[in-house]
Amino acid sequence: MWLSKRTKRLARDIAQRDGWLLQREARIASLEVTISELETMLREREASVRQREKLSDTEIARREDTIREREARIAWLEGQVRRLETPRPPPCTDDLRIRLKDVATRLPGWCPEEKALWMADHIVENGYRTAAELGVFTGRSVFPIALAIAANQGRAVYAVDAWDNAVATSAPVSERDDIWWEAVDLVAIKSQFLREMASRIWSVSLK
Repeated sequence: MWLSKRTKRLARDIAQRDGWLLQREARIASLEVTISELETMLREREASVRQREKLSDTEIARREDTIREREARIAWLEGQVRRLETPRPPPCTDDLRIRLKDVATRLPGWCPEEKALWMADHIVENGYRTAAELGVFTGRSVFPIALAIAANQGRAVYAVDAWDNAVATSAPVSERDDIWWEAVDLVAIKSQFLREMASRIWSVSLK
């Protein structure tokens, strides 16, 4: 009877150890899968590193040239910004009126010289430093505004125009006006405005 109890106890111990061994074996198998996945990832990473190291000298030189071009462009833009931010004394009244008259009489548009001078006087007298115009055309009125804002050491002038025939005729006004706005070359008008703007920025930057 005593041997029978001991045998049963040994049998239970053996069964428990078998269960524990099975758990360890399952855990080891799981770790082996994880280790295999890690080894695969390491091999892929090593292959990627080797691929990057195989970049040709030509490719590296091309990238360096691109970087140098971007650095030069950034340096040029920074120079333009510094030049625009440099304080400039406002032009004298006589000089401002001469420049206003030149714009108001030379560019196509509907802003009379008297109106351009009145707007400039109003801006200068009140010290305005920011302005916006909707409907620019060639800039016959917005450039006098910009010159007056510049005389006040202003911040910005916003010129807004679609320069698009479909937009210009989207809200009918009259048959005569609609026919004119359908036919006018707004692409050329925009180009003229941009050329004038470029020349104005250059002339202002020189003063």
